[in-house]
Amino acid sequence: MSLCYIYVRSERAGKRVKESITHWLEKRLKLKVNERKSAVSPPCELVVRLTDTHGKFIGRWTLLTNVSNEITSAEVARWYYWRWGIESFFKLLKGAGHDVEKWLQRSAGALLRRLLIASMACMLVWRLQRAEGDDNTAARQLICRLSGRQQKRGRKESAPALLAGLSILLNTLTLLADYTPEELAHFAMVVFNPL
Repeated sequence: MSLCYIYVRSERAGKRVKESITHWLEKRLKLKVNERKSAVSPPCELVVRLTDTHGKFIGRWTLLTNVSNEITSAEVARWYYWRWGIESFFKLLKGAGHDVEKWLQRSAGALLRRLLIASMACMLVWRLQRAEGDDNTAARQLICRLSGRQQKRGRKESAPALLAGLSILLNTLTLLADYTPEELAHFAMVVFNPL
């Protein structure tokens, strides 16, 4: 099954192109076009003009979609805003220490538990990123340092760095619950002692 989107300037042009493409696919390539799922719909275009605080033009963002004209462009923008949040969440799960694409759970329950734990970690990071105060700033800096990820000077700590550092912090706290600092120092001496 393949999908193909063709954007044209008008609905009339869309009907003409659909007819000619359908004819070419069915007669020339001997492929069957699913008429129930093929349609010409007028595009909805949302254009956002980006300016800085002085009104200087920075850029333009254009979104083309084929939703019904009954839906306002503000509603379409809201949908994409929420979708972008979901995409950002999955980007965190894929690359910030959770490696969601390598999970090997064999049951839906196990997958759900792991997803819930990862979601709780993302919520902790979200809360920590927005928290104010000296203690929260110090905690963010420590967690980011634990992650080993570099941040640009003057920028706040990124969510992927905080999420990766949070995983290391939790592992460190587990170690400190099981071993005394002296025992950990002894293990470090054993590991790093030259032969």
